[in-house]
Amino acid sequence: MDNLIGIHAIGPITDRNRQQVAVRRRTRRQEVIDNREPGPKCLHCDKTIQLAISKGPAKVRHLMQHARWALNIFPFSCSVCGFANKSPTPIKAHIKKEHNDVGAIIDKTLDEPYLAMTIEMTKKYFPDFIPMIDRYHEICVNNRTSGFKRSSIIQPKRQTNQTLSAPEVSSSRSQSQFDEWSDFDFSGIGSLNGFETTNEELFQEPMPSDVSDFPTTSSAFAVEDSDLPAGAPELLQSILGVTREQSDMNITKVDPILMPQPDVQMITSSSYEAKTFKLPIQASQSPRDSQKDEIVMLKQEIERMRRENLRVSLLLGQSQAKKSLYKTENKALKNELAALRKEMARVVQID
Repeated sequence: MDNLIGIHAIGPITDRNRQQVAVRRRTRRQEVIDNREPGPKCLHCDKTIQLAISKGPAKVRHLMQHARWALNIFPFSCSVCGFANKSPTPIKAHIKKEHNDVGAIIDKTLDEPYLAMTIEMTKKYFPDFIPMIDRYHEICVNNRTSGFKRSSIIQPKRQTNQTLSAPEVSSSRSQSQFDEWSDFDFSGIGSLNGFETTNEELFQEPMPSDVSDFPTTSSAFAVEDSDLPAGAPELLQSILGVTREQSDMNITKVDPILMPQPDVQMITSSSYEAKTFKLPIQASQSPRDSQKDEIVMLKQEIERMRRENLRVSLLLGQSQAKKSLYKTENKALKNELAALRKEMARVVQID
């Protein structure tokens, strides 16, 4: 209850409170502006340029944007009709007004010769920032998004989940490790067990040529008849005889004539067709050709949408014209009807 009373005592925020907060914010902002260091002065127009508080590329882009106005080049253009300007803002308004927001802005500020001309003009107007401008130019030439990033971002950490059998060749060090393991000689491993082997013999698994090569008895389990109890040798011989007969039945070869033959008519029938694997046509194209085809398809789609928007706008224009004509005719008919009513009233009064 005390908390509710306290909240009620404070009361809601009034317009006076909002005005006081706005005044304090404006005062604080003006103090920051007054205490800020003066920006560089352009040698072309003698104006002081207020740079961004951030470091690096933002300042250079701000200086280049100011120097671009002194050049007679238009790096920004419309992708539909080619309308060009020095700033992207008019291009955006042009696309929204003329093409019903169907199109894109083509930016050539980082392409030659626009980049070199802008860099030279910027260094000429702002000589104090030449080292920073040169660094920015080098970054743009090397096709890097930002040269002011940390080295850990530009050069990512090498992966550690590498195996000895197939190391990932991601750097010169891993390549050297792969070469060392590929030249390793396994011939000395066999001498550890008392016999010599080569690399080929080491990885070959010995397989018997025939079932008869398998040993039927082992010296480790051989026993004498004198060691067995009475009647045991006959029982053992009978068991071994049964097992030998079963093994002979298992390895008996079947006559090829008695084996079931496949239906030749079914295989050689006309309904059987050999199916060949064909690669898609896109697989033989290079990435550059596929990118060109995609660009052509996008241009065709943009042109189709532009024609559709033009047709819709014409239909809307015709409907608006018909609507205005209908309103005009309706108004004229109403005026004629009012005049006829007045005439009828006058005739009735005369009669």
